[in-house]
Amino acid sequence: MAKDLGSSYPGRREFERGANLLKESFENKRISFARGIDTHLGDSLLRVRTLPNGRINLDTIDELVRSTFHILASDNFREMYERKK
Repeated sequence: MAKDLGSSYPGRREFERGANLLKESFENKRISFARGIDTHLGDSLLRVRTLPNGRINLDTIDELVRSTFHILASDNFREMYERKK
């Protein structure tokens, strides 16, 4: 039987928090990307869709977007950002 590895996110709310954090950081120009990755990430971000109720359609988030906002939402990134100030 396969071992349940769990998830980095306890629920949809936390997952959406990471996605919204990436969106806000991108819109406010608080984040920048290396030249090669910005094109691919931009394409991935354009494919993310919202549902009629305004929530994110989780099926449209690919691995690149998910891993990017996972880094932003992590405590390690927050601590690094706070040290720079």
